[in-house]
Amino acid sequence: MSSQQSISAPRTWLVLPGWRQSAAHWQPAARWLSRDRISLVSENLGAMAETCMSERGSVDRLAEMSQKLSERAIEEGASVIVGHSAGAPLAVLTAAQVPEIRCVVLVEPVGAHFLPNLNHVQRKSYDRLAEVTATTKGSEYPLAKGDTLRSIELRSLIDANHSAETVGLPSVNAERATVIANGLTALTTPTLMIRGQVSGIVSIEDIETLAAFNGNVKTIEIPLAGHSPHIDRPRQTTDAMLQFEAATYQNYCERI
Repeated sequence: MSSQQSISAPRTWLVLPGWRQSAAHWQPAARWLSRDRISLVSENLGAMAETCMSERGSVDRLAEMSQKLSERAIEEGASVIVGHSAGAPLAVLTAAQVPEIRCVVLVEPVGAHFLPNLNHVQRKSYDRLAEVTATTKGSEYPLAKGDTLRSIELRSLIDANHSAETVGLPSVNAERATVIANGLTALTTPTLMIRGQVSGIVSIEDIETLAAFNGNVKTIEIPLAGHSPHIDRPRQTTDAMLQFEAATYQNYCERI
């Protein structure tokens, strides 16, 4: 079977949403990915955290959650794992435990989750977002299109789990950040980092610093997108993901 035939087969991607987001926020991206026969399975990290026995914010909690997520990835037969914002560290730690994962996508990984003192924020990005927000009052995602926001709202209404949002990582401490940073450094799975061009959370310097941790990391910037490129520019974001998946598929075949 050729690589092209294999990559066109139905496949599942596991998504780890960021803070205050759920599966509903990935609905716009899911619509585009479904055209390539990809199904998104979104993990409710907030609900999962409530089932953990270890202390919140501890290294043990990270290990417990990544173990649960690796079991979920294997159960779903996931070939790609996507982590947004606070979900990015868990995506790194989970992928390391699942050899079947072909590639990892980190959407707007927050620098301080990997290095406590890494907090470069481009103030001009905030200024740009303020300008856009002024013309789209009441919208949490001022760069997103109206039909995109309506699809999220609809999915939220029909999703039985929409009220249990992903919780963010607790205040960063050096021990936990070191574990996450070491995980990124040691990760052998090809990894794509996506940044929104006008993100007010993740700076260019942040992405460059994180990418330097590992030679398997590639980066891309989505034009006119903020901290949630999958909402602001779902088609461009999913195109970048698909191109990366295709580019790394041959390497995956060689690894196995």
